[in-house]
Amino acid sequence: MLLFRLFTLVVTMTWFSGSAFALPDHEHSFRAKQKEGWFFYNEKIEKKKKKLKAAVNKAPEQAEKDHNPKKTLAQKYDGPPPMSAAWLKVNLPKYLNNALDNPTPNNVRAYLALQKLALDKSTRFSEAAKSLAMIDPVLDETTRHPVATSGVNIAKAMGAKGSDNLLKKMAKSLGLFVYYSQRQMCPYCDLIGSLVSAYKRLYGFTVLPVSLDGSPLPTSFPSNEGYKIDKGQSKYMKVKAAPAIYLVKASTGEFVSVIQGASISMEEFRQRLIFAALAKGWITEDEYRTSLPENNVPYLQEVNAVPTDKSGFVNPEYIVKMLGVSQ
Repeated sequence: MLLFRLFTLVVTMTWFSGSAFALPDHEHSFRAKQKEGWFFYNEKIEKKKKKLKAAVNKAPEQAEKDHNPKKTLAQKYDGPPPMSAAWLKVNLPKYLNNALDNPTPNNVRAYLALQKLALDKSTRFSEAAKSLAMIDPVLDETTRHPVATSGVNIAKAMGAKGSDNLLKKMAKSLGLFVYYSQRQMCPYCDLIGSLVSAYKRLYGFTVLPVSLDGSPLPTSFPSNEGYKIDKGQSKYMKVKAAPAIYLVKASTGEFVSVIQGASISMEEFRQRLIFAALAKGWITEDEYRTSLPENNVPYLQEVNAVPTDKSGFVNPEYIVKMLGVSQ
């Protein structure tokens, strides 16, 4: 009996160890991983464990970023500081549009608050500018242009005197060509004749009337110098409408249009003559300024400046120093 049991046990063990009941060799089977051993350190498995642990530790941090995206946006934002003038210039219209499209109390309140902030910034700047200008003659425009009625009247009288002197000087080298017509529509020719006659009498301008249609000289024009018939001069000088007045420099043959097809006052004609002479370089900037109703305070002049950043911004202290503004 004992011999039979031993025989059965041997047959059974042999059968189990044969190919009829072999364990599969797939990737998770014992036989596939038998080379890894039982008690040895496995580097691949340990690396996977470390990566898994790092991912688990990072999950709360990532969840916080997802829950609070403003923190990430603030780190990436590189525009002007919020609430600054540059920021308000860009963003205030956005808040207005947002309030217009969705006028909830908070949207409207936010826009009004930012608008008030912008106005307050402007008010503070205006007050600071006013106080500084009052104590610095370079910045104070009233140094050049008085504001009191009495001062304004004196300045006007000074400007008129300077203009008279300048026009008398101009009349020594400059003359007036006046184109007129009697047969064509020229409703202002008589008025222009009176104007140039006054300037001939007051300042000594030489006046040369030129008839566009061959008609005789109107009685309002100065008669002691006669008149000329247009023989192509008007085309050369590009006359567009009568009456037409040109300021002419006889020594060089240069000319400039002063007025065409209209009537103007004595004061406006004075200004136009001076501006025309300045534009042609026949008078200097300093001579021109003597005709202005203001004190002869020099204008600020441009200076060479070195930018302090890529936007072209220059250090304020340098600007103040180079332009001669008090500190």
